[in-house]
Amino acid sequence: MNNSEKRAQRNLSMALKVTLISILSLPACHHAVNKIDLSGQDLRLTHATDEFKGRNLRNANLSGANLKGFNLSGANLSQANLERTEFKGANLNRCRLQGAIMQDADLREASLEQANLRGADLYLARLTDAKLSDANLSNCHLNAANLRRADLSYANLSGSQLTTTNLSESRLEYSVLLGTDFTGAIIIGTVFYGAVYNGDTILPFSRDEAIARGMIYRR
Repeated sequence: MNNSEKRAQRNLSMALKVTLISILSLPACHHAVNKIDLSGQDLRLTHATDEFKGRNLRNANLSGANLKGFNLSGANLSQANLERTEFKGANLNRCRLQGAIMQDADLREASLEQANLRGADLYLARLTDAKLSDANLSNCHLNAANLRRADLSYANLSGSQLTTTNLSESRLEYSVLLGTDFTGAIIIGTVFYGAVYNGDTILPFSRDEAIARGMIYRR
């Protein structure tokens, strides 16, 4: 990279940071907060990795943005457009993500413990090695998502669709699976011990195997 290219990158970084700070400095009740559009931006250039922590980003458009390693813990991202957003290694603990569009999002190694993702669309999302313990994933679309080695212990997956989802080596101990659809899911090495299911749950194996795996049937 020559000097002119370096100057251009610095200028872009500064302009993006000024824009980001001006948006996030608005009070939560301001109408512009719900119209944030940072789609496609590499927000790592701002070095503002903690600026989103606890922020109100409801309905924001962050599709395609790069937020690798960012701390968004406690932020409100409900109804946000997070399609193809890069969240690898990000902290999303206790985030509100109800109804968020997260198709093809990169959440590898991300932490979403105690996050509320009720009704979120995670079709094709990459969640390898993600931490989702005690998260609310009820009524989610997780079809064809990759949850390999994910920690889903104590998570609520009731009413969710996990058809053809990769759950290899993932942990679902003591999770709630009432009415969950596992049709075609990949479950090589998956742990279901203590998970609760009912008559509406579509398991990827027989009831006898569910008992052998230590699952709990709820009438």
